[in-house]
Amino acid sequence: MLLGLLLASGVGFVAANSSFFFSNAIYPGIEAAGVPVGGLSVEEAASAIDRVMTAKLKAPVLTIQHEGRRWTVPDKAIALEVDPLVLAQKAHAIGRTGSLVQQFQDRYQAAYQGYSLSLQHEYSEEKLRDALQQIARTINRSAASAKLEINGRHRTITPEVHGKVVDEPAALERAKQTLAAGLGKVMDLP
Repeated sequence: MLLGLLLASGVGFVAANSSFFFSNAIYPGIEAAGVPVGGLSVEEAASAIDRVMTAKLKAPVLTIQHEGRRWTVPDKAIALEVDPLVLAQKAHAIGRTGSLVQQFQDRYQAAYQGYSLSLQHEYSEEKLRDALQQIARTINRSAASAKLEINGRHRTITPEVHGKVVDEPAALERAKQTLAAGLGKVMDLP
């Protein structure tokens, strides 16, 4: 009886997923950039991803914070580009590419556990570096020793100034990692 139940379940899974293999629809349970695209065609999925991404790109794509101060980086400042069609095509390929075993594993994962594709975007690393350098210019300061000036009976004490320098290579790497994790994230400036 257990064998019959497993066989029926397997046949049902194969039959349900085979219908999607021959259709233009993306397998159920697949998300692309947080957008559920299962059951949609590639064009419908690209349109849904584009709507969500257009709304997300109205907000800053990266927020940088340091000692209570915040700077926002909009998409245009780093020439960020998102191609919803490429992401929709990758979602459509899940369960249709690779070995037969891999295809069934991908379909099973999508159907029972969910399958999530992360957002893929391109941006200008040079422009990101420039944005970080502009922020660094507002933070960086040279150290200065304390001074005592005596002019007759008048004394002036200038306190010491602690220097501070943004670690620009580390900041660039952290910004790249933060952008890879998704848009709209906040990072601490090293």
